[in-house]
Amino acid sequence: MALLVAAATGSGCKESYPESVRDAVAMVEGVPITVDELRRELERRPPGGLATSEASPREAVLAEMIRNRALLHRARAEGLDRDPETLRRLERVIVARYLEAHRPDPETLPSPTDDEIRATYESGRSD
Repeated sequence: MALLVAAATGSGCKESYPESVRDAVAMVEGVPITVDELRRELERRPPGGLATSEASPREAVLAEMIRNRALLHRARAEGLDRDPETLRRLERVIVARYLEAHRPDPETLPSPTDDEIRATYESGRSD
């Protein structure tokens, strides 16, 4: 793993490749995993989440990213990205993310009136 990272980021080979490849820390099926992608993934995770006795957190996250990219490539090759059930699941994720992004800020919502509170209480009283 360390050799792959060193080879992909070494200054000797950076000048003859497109920028996306020059910034690569790994290549999976011809698609680079860039320094920025690895950095964002490391920032997204809690500190020390994947560290093992043999690998640093950076190496462990990169290994996981490489594995996931390889599996994604295989899944696409088998057509799972076009499978109706996969597409339905993806649509649900997109809707959930949309709702999350457009959820109103509780601080900006008007406070309920005493009458609204009383009506809600009375309607659920038997429960």
